[in-house]
Amino acid sequence: MRTRAKPLPADERRAQIMAVAKPLIREHGINVTTRQIADAAGLAEGTLFRIFPTKSDLLHAVIASTFDPSDTCDAIDHIDHELDLPDRLAELIDILTEHVTEVAAVFPLLREIGHSGPDGHDPHRLREHQHEHQRMLTTAVADILKPDADRLRVPLTDAAAFVQSSVLLMSHPMMKHGCMDNPDNLITVLLYGIVHASEETS
Repeated sequence: MRTRAKPLPADERRAQIMAVAKPLIREHGINVTTRQIADAAGLAEGTLFRIFPTKSDLLHAVIASTFDPSDTCDAIDHIDHELDLPDRLAELIDILTEHVTEVAAVFPLLREIGHSGPDGHDPHRLREHQHEHQRMLTTAVADILKPDADRLRVPLTDAAAFVQSSVLLMSHPMMKHGCMDNPDNLITVLLYGIVHASEETS
């Protein structure tokens, strides 16, 4: 007999369901069932449907949450600014890699269910959200690089954008190259380029 779920406020129940739904959706894609998600959350399906009236609503909520970089930006903000730049970059790359990996995992799902969310038929709103997400990430990355701004050869925001693009190249399954599997390689190139300092042109 199923144990009755402890009553929770709607926002806490939503967070609970989302937490278990994300890995299940990454594993099973659109074929995941609401029963699987409810069981993983220790809930009856009826409880799940009181929060997400349809499976489509739940899938779109997971997609929106995955694309939202707020948690990623919070994690970046908690990097110790007193660390040396290479150590800050190492933590930053780990955080950004996790975000890119999670986003890449839901792209197949997005193609299967289509853009039928609240703003799904409004390309302008979608672009606005994408630009805002990019701005949030760039601001967070730039803040981590800021203690060494006077050492950078390019403007701070350009350096932040370059770090993000490099992590995308390193971690996206459709773009990554074997030589970039090691984050240390990326840190070395970001800091010193691809030639020894003694060989740099003046």
